[in-house]
This record gives sequence, C-alpha cells and structure tokens, in this order.
Amino acid sequence: MDVRKDVREFLATNPVFRGLLPAEFPDNFPLVESGALDSIGLFNLVNFLERKFNIVVEPQDLNETFFGNLISIEAFVRSRQQ
Repeated sequence: MDVRKDVREFLATNPVFRGLLPAEFPDNFPLVESGALDSIGLFNLVNFLERKFNIVVEPQDLNETFFGNLISIEAFVRSRQQ
C-alpha cells in the first residue's frame, strides 16, 4: 500500500482541490499553509482516508501536525492502522 501515492492521486483528481495545487508537488508541500487544504478539503480528505485505509479520524486529529503534507498524512494513516 502506497499511502502517499493514493493521497496524491485523490488530491489531483478531486474537484475540491482543482486549481489549488500545482500539477507536480513534493511530498513536503505545505497543504494547509498553501491554502490547498481548507475545512472543506480536509473533510473530503478525511472521508477518503477513512474509507480507503479503514481508519477512524477523531476531531482532535484534525490539525496541521497530521495533515500538513503528504509525509505527515502517511505517518498518521500508518499510526492508525496499527
């Protein structure tokens, strides 16, 4: 399972993020800081992560520490799968 690849593909194909992300962006691209991941985007991303990776995201998890970039999202998903 390639969490970063799956999340990148989700972000690239979901209309909520259209025009908010560069066509190519590094794994450490600041999703929240750049404005690409706002509250609506975060809701969509959390819904995707819960379904795709069979995890539960709690309200207190919704912060830049866990959702700041692809690296932190992957670490968060893997921590919830254990």
